[in-house]
Amino acid sequence: MPAPKSTRVVDHLIGSMIAAARVEQGLAAGELARKAELTLRQLKRYESGADRILASELLRVAAVLEVPVSYFFGAMGVAECVGLDGSKSDTIGPENCARVIDVFRQFQTAASFDAAISMARSLVTMETLLRPAEPNPGPVLPVGVSPV
Repeated sequence: MPAPKSTRVVDHLIGSMIAAARVEQGLAAGELARKAELTLRQLKRYESGADRILASELLRVAAVLEVPVSYFFGAMGVAECVGLDGSKSDTIGPENCARVIDVFRQFQTAASFDAAISMARSLVTMETLLRPAEPNPGPVLPVGVSPV
Protein backbone atom coordinates (compact mmCIF):
# COMPACT_ATOMS: atom_id res chain seq x y z
CA MET A 1 0.00 0.00 0.00
CA PRO A 2 1.44 3.39 -0.91
CA ALA A 3 1.92 5.76 2.01
CA PRO A 4 -0.90 8.31 1.94
CA LYS A 5 -0.50 12.05 1.94
CA SER A 6 -1.98 13.47 5.13
CA THR A 7 -4.47 15.59 3.14
CA ARG A 8 -5.99 12.43 1.64
CA VAL A 9 -5.99 10.19 4.70
CA VAL A 10 -9.76 9.72 4.70
CA ASP A 11 -9.63 8.47 1.09
CA HIS A 12 -7.03 5.90 2.11
CA LEU A 13 -9.00 4.85 5.17
CA ILE A 14 -12.26 4.48 3.24
CA GLY A 15 -10.46 2.48 0.55
CA SER A 16 -8.91 0.22 3.16
CA MET A 17 -12.30 -0.34 4.73
CA ILE A 18 -13.80 -1.23 1.35
CA ALA A 19 -11.04 -3.80 0.85
CA ALA A 20 -11.48 -5.22 4.37
CA ALA A 21 -15.27 -5.51 3.98
CA ARG A 22 -14.82 -7.16 0.58
CA VAL A 23 -12.43 -9.74 2.00
CA GLU A 24 -14.77 -10.35 4.95
CA GLN A 25 -17.62 -11.03 2.49
CA GLY A 26 -15.40 -13.45 0.58
CA LEU A 27 -15.67 -11.44 -2.63
CA ALA A 28 -12.90 -11.23 -5.19
CA ALA A 29 -12.11 -7.70 -6.32
CA GLY A 30 -13.42 -8.45 -9.80
CA GLU A 31 -16.72 -9.72 -8.41
CA LEU A 32 -17.26 -6.61 -6.27
CA ALA A 33 -16.34 -4.38 -9.21
CA ARG A 34 -18.83 -6.14 -11.49
CA LYS A 35 -21.67 -6.10 -8.94
CA ALA A 36 -21.04 -2.44 -8.05
CA GLU A 37 -20.79 -1.46 -11.73
CA LEU A 38 -17.13 -0.35 -11.48
CA THR A 39 -14.10 -1.34 -13.47
CA LEU A 40 -11.61 -3.53 -11.64
CA ARG A 41 -8.96 -0.88 -12.18
CA GLN A 42 -11.16 1.80 -10.59
CA LEU A 43 -12.01 -0.42 -7.59
CA LYS A 44 -8.31 -1.08 -7.02
CA ARG A 45 -7.60 2.67 -7.14
CA TYR A 46 -10.37 3.28 -4.59
CA GLU A 47 -9.14 0.48 -2.31
CA SER A 48 -5.60 1.86 -2.39
CA GLY A 49 -6.79 5.42 -1.73
CA ALA A 50 -5.25 6.62 -4.97
CA ASP A 51 -8.65 7.98 -6.10
CA ARG A 52 -11.52 9.46 -4.09
CA ILE A 53 -14.70 7.40 -4.47
CA LEU A 54 -17.88 9.18 -5.55
CA ALA A 55 -20.80 9.06 -3.11
CA SER A 56 -23.04 7.25 -5.62
CA GLU A 57 -20.37 4.59 -6.15
CA LEU A 58 -19.82 4.21 -2.41
CA LEU A 59 -23.56 3.62 -2.00
CA ARG A 60 -23.42 0.83 -4.62
CA VAL A 61 -20.35 -0.73 -2.97
CA ALA A 62 -22.05 -0.60 0.45
CA ALA A 63 -25.16 -2.28 -0.97
CA VAL A 64 -23.12 -5.10 -2.54
CA LEU A 65 -21.10 -5.56 0.66
CA GLU A 66 -24.28 -5.42 2.75
CA VAL A 67 -22.92 -2.79 5.12
CA PRO A 68 -24.43 0.59 5.93
CA VAL A 69 -22.71 3.42 4.10
CA SER A 70 -22.04 4.96 7.51
CA TYR A 71 -19.54 2.13 8.12
CA PHE A 72 -17.15 3.79 5.69
CA PHE A 73 -17.50 7.20 7.31
CA GLY A 74 -16.06 5.76 10.49
CA ALA A 75 -12.82 6.55 8.70
CA MET A 76 -13.35 10.19 9.60
CA GLY A 77 -13.40 9.19 13.25
CA VAL A 78 -10.10 7.39 12.81
CA ALA A 79 -8.54 10.40 11.08
CA GLU A 80 -9.78 12.67 13.86
CA CYS A 81 -8.49 10.33 16.60
CA VAL A 82 -4.97 10.22 15.25
CA GLY A 83 -4.78 13.91 14.44
CA LEU A 84 -5.05 13.55 10.68
CA ASP A 85 -8.23 15.55 10.31
CA GLY A 86 -6.27 18.66 9.42
CA SER A 87 -5.64 20.02 12.89
CA LYS A 88 -2.47 18.05 13.64
CA SER A 89 -1.57 16.44 10.32
CA ASP A 90 1.89 17.94 10.42
CA THR A 91 2.71 16.02 13.63
CA ILE A 92 1.98 12.60 12.13
CA GLY A 93 3.68 11.88 8.84
CA PRO A 94 2.67 9.56 6.00
CA GLU A 95 4.52 6.58 7.50
CA ASN A 96 2.51 6.72 10.73
CA CYS A 97 -0.66 7.30 8.75
CA ALA A 98 0.04 4.11 6.80
CA ARG A 99 0.51 2.26 10.11
CA VAL A 100 -2.88 3.48 11.32
CA ILE A 101 -4.52 2.33 8.10
CA ASP A 102 -2.87 -1.10 8.35
CA VAL A 103 -4.19 -1.57 11.89
CA PHE A 104 -7.72 -0.31 11.33
CA ARG A 105 -8.21 -2.23 8.08
CA GLN A 106 -7.89 -5.49 10.02
CA PHE A 107 -11.20 -5.09 11.83
CA GLN A 108 -13.71 -7.60 10.54
CA THR A 109 -16.98 -6.09 11.77
CA ALA A 110 -18.46 -2.64 12.02
CA ALA A 111 -18.94 -3.18 15.79
CA SER A 112 -15.23 -3.93 16.28
CA PHE A 113 -14.28 -0.93 14.18
CA ASP A 114 -16.59 1.36 16.18
CA ALA A 115 -15.18 0.00 19.46
CA ALA A 116 -11.63 0.70 18.26
CA ILE A 117 -12.55 4.28 17.35
CA SER A 118 -14.12 4.72 20.77
CA MET A 119 -11.00 3.36 22.44
CA ALA A 120 -8.74 5.62 20.39
CA ARG A 121 -10.82 8.66 21.34
CA SER A 122 -10.57 7.67 25.01
CA LEU A 123 -6.79 7.37 24.73
CA VAL A 124 -6.53 10.81 23.14
CA THR A 125 -8.68 12.26 25.94
CA MET A 126 -6.52 10.55 28.59
CA GLU A 127 -3.34 11.78 26.94
CA THR A 128 -4.68 15.32 26.97
CA LEU A 129 -5.73 15.08 30.62
CA LEU A 130 -2.41 13.55 31.71
CA ARG A 131 -0.24 16.02 29.80
CA PRO A 132 1.62 18.19 32.29
CA ALA A 133 0.41 21.74 32.44
CA GLU A 134 2.78 24.25 30.94
CA PRO A 135 4.42 26.36 33.64
CA ASN A 136 3.04 29.82 34.07
CA PRO A 137 5.97 32.19 33.37
CA GLY A 138 4.32 34.99 35.36
CA PRO A 139 3.77 38.50 34.09
CA VAL A 140 5.75 39.67 31.12
CA LEU A 141 7.92 42.61 32.03
CA PRO A 142 9.46 45.12 29.65
CA VAL A 143 13.14 44.60 28.84
CA GLY A 144 15.35 46.08 31.56
CA VAL A 145 12.66 46.01 34.27
CA SER A 146 13.17 43.46 37.02
CA PRO A 147 10.54 42.20 39.45
CA VAL A 148 10.72 43.83 42.84
